[in-house]
Amino acid sequence: MQHLPQSVTLNDICITQQLSARSPRSPNWQAEASAMQSLARLLAAGEPTTLQSLVEIAAQLCQAPSAGICLLETTDDRTEVFRWAVVTGNLGLDADRTVPRNFSPDGVCLDRAAPQLFSHPDRHFTYLQEFNAPIVECLVLPLMAGSQALGTIWIVSHDENRHFDSEDLRAIATLADFATVALQQQGQQLPVQNVRSQLEAIDRQRIAEERERSQEALRESQARLQSIANLVPDLLWDSEPDGSTNWYNFLFLEVNPAFVKQTGMEYPVGRKATELLGTPNPWAQVYGRVAETGEPIRFEEGEAALGRVFDLYVFRFGGEGSRRVAVLFTDITDRKQREEQQAFLLQFSDTLRTEPNADAVANRAIQMLIEQLQLDRSYITSYYLADNRADLNYQIGNDSVPPLPDRFFLSDFPEALEATFEGTLAIEDDWERQGLSEAEKRNSRNLGMRAMVAATLRKGENKPLWSMVAISSRPRRWTSAEIALVEEVAERTWAAVESAKAEQRLRESEAKYRSLFESIDEGYLLSEVIFDENDEPIDILYLEANPAAIRLAGRDFSGQRMREIDPDYEEYWYEIYGQVALTGESVRAERYAQPHGAVV
Repeated sequence: MQHLPQSVTLNDICITQQLSARSPRSPNWQAEASAMQSLARLLAAGEPTTLQSLVEIAAQLCQAPSAGICLLETTDDRTEVFRWAVVTGNLGLDADRTVPRNFSPDGVCLDRAAPQLFSHPDRHFTYLQEFNAPIVECLVLPLMAGSQALGTIWIVSHDENRHFDSEDLRAIATLADFATVALQQQGQQLPVQNVRSQLEAIDRQRIAEERERSQEALRESQARLQSIANLVPDLLWDSEPDGSTNWYNFLFLEVNPAFVKQTGMEYPVGRKATELLGTPNPWAQVYGRVAETGEPIRFEEGEAALGRVFDLYVFRFGGEGSRRVAVLFTDITDRKQREEQQAFLLQFSDTLRTEPNADAVANRAIQMLIEQLQLDRSYITSYYLADNRADLNYQIGNDSVPPLPDRFFLSDFPEALEATFEGTLAIEDDWERQGLSEAEKRNSRNLGMRAMVAATLRKGENKPLWSMVAISSRPRRWTSAEIALVEEVAERTWAAVESAKAEQRLRESEAKYRSLFESIDEGYLLSEVIFDENDEPIDILYLEANPAAIRLAGRDFSGQRMREIDPDYEEYWYEIYGQVALTGESVRAERYAQPHGAVV
């Protein structure tokens, strides 16, 4: 069914900006820490009740009468819908309903890839009026596994006096991470055909869970924690603070299989942070504070020893007095680099526009790229395939990579040339690459380059024109964000250089025109014809006159109209000028001009 927007627009009901404008309520750290531990246990055991428990926790932490999770599905006719898969509270009877992907609060949330707050959304999405309880406010967050949209998690207020704020957003954002993990654990979405039977199974499981609750403390062990770690794709590990109350160190107890790959660290189990990350370790202070207070913390922090940035959620594992903390974290280095690089690119383009000529543009671009990526050398080269050569038009660098020759033969680097035909060339260690001939290895060592990224602009297939190259004298693992930055800088530099060249050619052309304009013996007037609404010429505005015209007329008419200069000019002058302006056809004429008393 196609739903059409009503007179109330989406902007009328979307009030997301109010989240930050409202005074936030005080957080309940103890309740949140207890909830996180409960969810961790459920994840460890692979309980089918995890999602139902999660939405109930969402309702409790946010004092919301209703909460739920909607899953994105595709129907038999290939229409995308959201199914209300798990619901609690006043809207519980609406479980298993579907709403359209392209016309729903959930769809808006996914389209904008950000949390959304709606006020009385049934004014726009009118089908919501059919639900079992009125919706006063609805806070919706996306559930994403990388770039894949799984669905949404939401909380709803049915009371005009209950409004959501930034504290509700913070709490739900944390639960959204757990929901994503649980969905991936269950195969990324609940079975479409038997959602209702799944809910019935949840009820049966809840009864069995009560019988087992007394034994949970015994099952909570290191094996369970390892199980949790194996299930969470964004990594979960348990660390035990070690030392005095200044929290200067911590000990790694367990890691999951992806830990070493994601962090780049050595296998850390049984070792202290100071052994692996150096002294002092700032994270020990954070972990210690969480262990002491029981208040979970979510923050973004870079680790200099690892050269990475992480999004971390830290909470105490165990009751009061426990000195163990669990950390759920994501490597966000690429995202942070993209954010920083976007800011850099804005400054980059603004700076290039201030440079006076093409050479200055190219050199400034290279210098900014070197500073941004901490390169040892960068250069710009132009290709001349027919002549088997490449010319290095511009280069800047330090002594660790000696200056490159101004020209080299393409046949000396056949593999690199072939790569320019296909796409961006990224090399992490040129001296250790497999398949290079001895001549290529010798040429590479002579140039002093170990790692490089070469972004190439092409004119058609197999026609490279121009490359911008980033060079390191040491082996380097280029990130996807760094490679994308070199590509973007190459394109912007090419455009800026070509624009500067075009402006230079225009200035030279104008200079030639000005020289001719001022030196010829004949009078030259640049004029604009003024027409009425019927395209009849009614006046002539003189824009510019050369020295000869001023001498012949006895004065400079620039900036004046013909009728203003002398109203006695004959009408045929206006007709002649008007004909040329309208048709574009030149006219050579001799006519008597009354104000001059002569034929001109």
